[in-house]
Amino acid sequence: PADGFQHLMVSAIRVGCYPSPPAARCQIIPVDYASSAILQIALSGHHSHAYNLVRPDQSHTLTWNEVLDTVAHYSSPPLKQVSPSEWADIVATHGQQRLKVASSFLQDRLREQLVYWEVETMTKTVYENAHSRRVLLESADMPELPSMPALLSTYFKVWQKQEQHR
Repeated sequence: PADGFQHLMVSAIRVGCYPSPPAARCQIIPVDYASSAILQIALSGHHSHAYNLVRPDQSHTLTWNEVLDTVAHYSSPPLKQVSPSEWADIVATHGQQRLKVASSFLQDRLREQLVYWEVETMTKTVYENAHSRRVLLESADMPELPSMPALLSTYFKVWQKQEQHR
């Protein structure tokens, strides 16, 4: 898989579970939307601000728990939630054959990556995006941003194929 989110999802599908998520919003947008937004901002002439490229309407942003719960129910049987440390052990022992050889190394790396995942001080941060919303509302060329459940449904099919072709 090409990125952390994709790796997490493919691994979760492979082993039938996912790590219990932090109490935070999942601020993921599709690359075609992000690249269109960057282009529109660059062409707008409004270059004196910082721009957060997140969902324009932050009330439609899902938490990591909602995202992973949605993905869990697309799977048959549904994926189960386990602790991050248990998930690291499961992925290390039931992951791809070539990863089993490096099981202890993989467990250490997964635990390092899951440190931020377990931080209890994470909040459901809403990002200020008034500048990007203003510029993007002025543009007629922006693609429609699908809902997160619609994106997850599309992505799940890709992740499932990746898992099947490993």
